[in-house]
Amino acid sequence: MSTLPLTACPGCSATVSLGTPFCGECGTPLGGTTPPETTPRFYGSGAPPVHGQTTAPQSSIVLSAIALILAAIGLFMCGPFTSLPGIFLAWKDLSAAKAAGASVAFPMVALIANAVVTVLGLLGLGLMMMFFVLGAATI
Repeated sequence: MSTLPLTACPGCSATVSLGTPFCGECGTPLGGTTPPETTPRFYGSGAPPVHGQTTAPQSSIVLSAIALILAAIGLFMCGPFTSLPGIFLAWKDLSAAKAAGASVAFPMVALIANAVVTVLGLLGLGLMMMFFVLGAATI
């Protein structure tokens, strides 16, 4: 049975096998083969996510939620007056999510909802104007 030569860790003086990349006690690099450096991506509170998972930026959820609320209000009351700002917020959020590599599903839903409400509102406005003009012409 062969044994690997032993050496002392420069960080904590623990006994480690020669060629080991890191000390098992304190984690000090020992000069063996090291894994490539990776920078974990995480967004939010400042604490890294569990097991290196990426999470969406907090602003993404908030801006998209506001955009969806504006779409709902526009659908029932104000039309383009609320859905146009909703499009702006959703577009801004979609761009930020793409740049961060986060999920774009929620901002995309908000963008589409506001676009549909804008089109419906403008069509309704056009129909109202047409009926107004035709109604005024028959009087």
